[in-house]
Parts: sequence; C-alpha cells; structure tokens
Amino acid sequence: MDANLYFCNWSRKIALGTTGVYVNGFSTRLFPIFDHIEEEASAETEKAWESAMSSPAHDENFDPGDYAEAVQDYGLEVYENLQFTRQQLLGLAAAGLYHLWERLLKQFFCKELRGWTFAGLTINNVIAPADFRRLEELLSQFGFQLAQQSYYADLCELRLVANVSKHGDGKSCKELQTSAPHLFEGYNYHFDIFSKADSLELKPSDFTRYAKAVTDFWDTFPERLTLVDAG
Repeated sequence: MDANLYFCNWSRKIALGTTGVYVNGFSTRLFPIFDHIEEEASAETEKAWESAMSSPAHDENFDPGDYAEAVQDYGLEVYENLQFTRQQLLGLAAAGLYHLWERLLKQFFCKELRGWTFAGLTINNVIAPADFRRLEELLSQFGFQLAQQSYYADLCELRLVANVSKHGDGKSCKELQTSAPHLFEGYNYHFDIFSKADSLELKPSDFTRYAKAVTDFWDTFPERLTLVDAG
C-alpha cells in the first residue's frame, strides 16, 4: 500500500492565510513603531540639553561643554536601546515565521500519515523531533526536492537567522556569517561582552524576503505526493 500526501485547496488556504496574518501583524502593526528611531533619539537629546541648560549652575566653573558631551552620550544610549529593541523584534519575527512554517509542515505530515510507521516508529515520533534536514529528507522520500526550489536559499537563511536569534553565538551563527556576511555589517553596540550574534542586523526587507520564501513554499507545494523512497 502506498503512502500518499494530499495537500488539498483548504489546507493550502489555511497555510497561506495563517502565514499572511502572522506576516502582516509584524509588517503593518509592529515594525512601523521603529521607523523613526533616529528622530526619536535626536528629540530626546534636544530635551536633555534644554533641561541641562535651564537648570541652575551650582559651580562657578560650570562648563557647557561637559553637559554637551553627557547629552550626546545620552542621545547615543537612547538610539542604541531603540535599535537593539528593533533588532530583537525583527529576530523574534523571523524566528516565529520559521517555526510557524515548520509547525504547519509537521502538522500536515502527521495528518496525512496518521497510522503509518517508519523504521518501527509511529509517525508522531518521527515528525515531532524532526529538524530542517530531516524534514527535507522526508519531503525527498515523497519525491519533492526542496533544495531545487527557487526559494530554498532564503528558507535556509531564515532557519539560521531563527537559530541565531534564539541561541546567539554558535554553529548557526558561524554558518550564517559564511553564507550571508552582509547581515553582520550593522551597528556595533557598546556592550561589555562582545557577541557576534549581537551584530546581526536585519531589515524589514529581510523579513519580507523570508516571508516570500515561506509563502512560495505553500503556494507551489504539490497537491499530491507519493512515497518513492521508504528510506
């Protein structure tokens, strides 16, 4: 008896709809909050300067230059905090997008292969712990070569970004540095402990690119697949 996967129109609609709601939530509701952080930092710097200048001097040797330096440092700190928060949000958005894709794919496998066993294991025991490479292998067993798809590189990059966002420095961070070094050319934070992962700088356009990869996956996923290699 063959093992078949049937990705019906309703399943496709749910996958695309769920992904769309997630993507729009970040793109239209949350990311715009950080569109003007440079202006916000400048405004806070100006407020701090005006406050300093309106305060009475307690020392006849008062030097406005000392206040100017302190105010500039304060403005830089405001910018760093906003920029860091924006990066955390972008990383969170990317990580959530990847895991949404992974969860929907695993749910699809479990639904379609309910009752089947692979190498003596129930399908739930095979799918639940499956990482990206294992899911890729499973798709290949059904004749779908994920690596040959046009969106594959962006999907792989999304996986690495998700891991770096969650775990910081490590294997995925090194892989991402090698495959996408431009993502690490961003702002250097003045943290006491240096972490290469902290120099990862995503842009909303990166999230849009990752979202397109996930959308393209669901939009072009074959309607029917049949097991061709039991492994």
